[in-house]
Amino acid sequence: MEGMNGGSMKPQELTFSPGGVIARQGSDTAIAFLILEGRVQLEVSQGGRTVPRGFAGPGEFLYLDSLLQGGTKPFSAHAVTTVRALGITGAQLQLLFSSLPDWFAEWLREEFRTIFACKANSDLHLLYGVSSLLYILMRAVNTGNGVEPWSAPYGRLVEEIRKTLHEAHGFLPTILGGLSHVGLIDLREAEPPRVSLILPDPELFRAFLVLMQNDANLPSGLYDNNQAMESQEIKQETGLLVDGLLVRPDLLPKLVNPEKSQVHLTYDALTRAYNQQGGEGALDPFHPAIEELEDLGALNRVRDTQTDSVFLNLRELLRLNLRRDPEANLSDIEEFLLERIALDRAGKPTVEADSGRVGIYDNPSL
Repeated sequence: MEGMNGGSMKPQELTFSPGGVIARQGSDTAIAFLILEGRVQLEVSQGGRTVPRGFAGPGEFLYLDSLLQGGTKPFSAHAVTTVRALGITGAQLQLLFSSLPDWFAEWLREEFRTIFACKANSDLHLLYGVSSLLYILMRAVNTGNGVEPWSAPYGRLVEEIRKTLHEAHGFLPTILGGLSHVGLIDLREAEPPRVSLILPDPELFRAFLVLMQNDANLPSGLYDNNQAMESQEIKQETGLLVDGLLVRPDLLPKLVNPEKSQVHLTYDALTRAYNQQGGEGALDPFHPAIEELEDLGALNRVRDTQTDSVFLNLRELLRLNLRRDPEANLSDIEEFLLERIALDRAGKPTVEADSGRVGIYDNPSL
């Protein structure tokens, strides 16, 4: 491993030979790593046994949280292939959070030039490029704050995406608007004219990136192709209520609008949606479906002097539904977004919610 100059504001590049140890579990955290090239095996020692934790590849950060919190490294990492990485000190990490320094932007641009060489005309590669770059930027800005969802100024992110992926310039409104439409990101007005971009469910978004990477046949992309998202298991009664709410025509326009996604509903309205899907009986504040949706963050039970009711978070309800069958639902989202890009490329307007068609909701599985 090459040495480091800890006083420099630009991280030094390190090289690890195949089989070489990058860091050991339990060692002090003086630096974190940004993987530039190669494949890294992650392992955890438990009860005298070594348990594989997975792999990391280009674009992945290792030990950021440990560096910020001053703890020891929670897992070991060693190189499977020749690995190039940037060793990032605490001071360099703080600079990364406060701005996007030149060394980070330069790495991003070089990485994406490599991935998308000779593939700029592919709509799937364009969608993957914008989405993965968005994820990396959001992660860089939010890592270490311990808070989800992730958020960042919309204008700042768009500017960096345009600099890094020049071919995406004209398609950004279509792609980011489409990602918001299906609930993978939220766009909210903060302080006019500022708009915040929010990544409500980083794990779900990452699963979407893995799906696209596999479909685009990018074996050396930014994410481990073998990773898959497990389905969200919910009670049968909860599923019936979710299905009933998602097909209500009065809720569909609000479902795709982050600014209008908080809806006040009575238990009579909830019961009608539940019964229309085959549920039996009336819903009340202590029904298992109501309690589970509150535990999952999709609603809040309230009581005033008149009646019991709920505030329903339609966007979180949408994301919960996507997590019920992520592989099928994210595939439908990919198809929907590619259709939007194709329409944009052909100079035709994209179809929005108020036109009578609500994107992926044409699919009965959603």
